[in-house]
Amino acid sequence: MRDLQLYGYPHQNQMMADITTLCLILGIASFLSIDVFGFEKRCFRNDSDPIGVFTLVLRQNYTADFTEQILALNALNGPSSCKSNVVVLPTTDVNELIIKYNISAPLQIYPSDTCHVQYTSPDIFTVYVAVQQDPAFIQVSDKFYSATCNTSDVDPGFIELGPLDITNNKEFESAKNRTSNVTMELIDAVTGIVTTAPILGQLVCIRITYYFDDNALASEYPRGLHNFDLTVGPDSGSPLTTTLVLDNGCLPGLSNIFGLNGTFIHNSAISGVGFNVFETGYFIIVMFQSSNQLHITLRYSAECYDESENKCFNQRAYCTSLSGRKRRAIDRVVNGSNSIIVNIGLPGQSTTAQNVGPVNNINAHECVADNTYWILAVVLGIALLIVTMVTMYIFCRVRSQQQDVDRISEKSGFKNPAF
Repeated sequence: MRDLQLYGYPHQNQMMADITTLCLILGIASFLSIDVFGFEKRCFRNDSDPIGVFTLVLRQNYTADFTEQILALNALNGPSSCKSNVVVLPTTDVNELIIKYNISAPLQIYPSDTCHVQYTSPDIFTVYVAVQQDPAFIQVSDKFYSATCNTSDVDPGFIELGPLDITNNKEFESAKNRTSNVTMELIDAVTGIVTTAPILGQLVCIRITYYFDDNALASEYPRGLHNFDLTVGPDSGSPLTTTLVLDNGCLPGLSNIFGLNGTFIHNSAISGVGFNVFETGYFIIVMFQSSNQLHITLRYSAECYDESENKCFNQRAYCTSLSGRKRRAIDRVVNGSNSIIVNIGLPGQSTTAQNVGPVNNINAHECVADNTYWILAVVLGIALLIVTMVTMYIFCRVRSQQQDVDRISEKSGFKNPAF
């Protein structure tokens, strides 16, 4: 017994230690085999579903630091709204995306968000997905998979899939260039046509025409302008500049001498395919004491995609909604600006044509002569011509008479000493 204790006990301890280690290894292996798996899919038929409907289940192990979401890709390999949910299983949490597809229609019937299933034959449908590390982004380090359901040979259980080489699946489209143009005009309130030479006291408005690429989708390219910061001055740098429309697109709290009666609003009657027209209310032409010109400037922002957006298509209603609210310091992003310069004439006076040059441009200061001066010049010219002709006639007659007298004198032998 003592010998057993001396010689056998150490071997017994060693054997027990080996058994413990083996059990631990087997336990860890068993745990890993249950909880850790790669991206896997299963395609099967549920008898409770209608005829022709098959279920595709995609699963990926879920952890806080990795594999946050399974996201279906659209036909251009971009993101879609079809995404997985986290499901709690007995041993672990997984991301799970379930898609039900009717091959008889063919039509996706679950979930409600389209997963962009590609139906390739009477028996096969495929979906492309990204396994995201961060649900807010698709990164180059994410894994991409192609999951195919062959309904003629459904899966008996979950089958693990390898990542997809996305370079063989990408099809890029060239970026489209979208063009636009904005024009600004002064419109006569009575005739409704463009005026380039307004008269003092004339009633006018500002018309902005926004041309856009009609081939672009309404959700892709703005259809409307938010017009703001409309000012009038004798020149571009004058401190006398008067604000007609504020930088939030609304009228000032106090009226000014120009008397603008409304901010911009969409004129649907003269808008058309590929362009929208926006007009102010009417205001009176007033001349600054330092110049006979008006320099009108405006800024705008293309930011409305639908005609229901009052900020562009009904700025008057938009400004009403702002009443009593504190406006943000930055209310818009400026896309561009526009300006025109016109010369003002007095009532009954002819005016020069519109001139977009600087104030000191010589073309902006043409002199206009009164009709009386032209009539007087013509009369004096005719009178001078008549006097000249009469003088020449008298001179010729006197010269002819003198020659006759000389001949008579020579014949009579008498010579007038006066000659």
